[in-house]
Amino acid sequence: MKRVVLLTLPTVACLLLTGCNAIPGASAPPVVSAPAPLVPAGPPPVTGVLSGPLGASLTSADRRIAFDAERHALDTNSRQSWRGTKGVFGYVSPSKDPLSADNCRNYKETIFINGRAKSATGKGCQLPDGSWKLSV
Repeated sequence: MKRVVLLTLPTVACLLLTGCNAIPGASAPPVVSAPAPLVPAGPPPVTGVLSGPLGASLTSADRRIAFDAERHALDTNSRQSWRGTKGVFGYVSPSKDPLSADNCRNYKETIFINGRAKSATGKGCQLPDGSWKLSV
């Protein structure tokens, strides 16, 4: 003999909206997690002199602007100025020497916060894909 189960409107709503287990002996639908994104969220982390004490006094947006200026200065082997928010600014001066045998070049980053200059030196090495690996 078949058993008939009458469902009330609240029970149907519960089953449809939340997947609750309102019917005796019934199980909730399996939970399926979303696949991991193929592209990492957000921009890559800032490296080089800006990842240390020099960059600690910058906002993340200003650090990103300065980081982009570093890479542009290394690409062009010329001084690159940048301006952030609330009066923060700076410049990157790469060494005028050609790339070393290991495709590296030294640079100096200077930032001005509240009119005071802070500087640090770093090293940028060009990778085969043309990007730069920055270190202190």
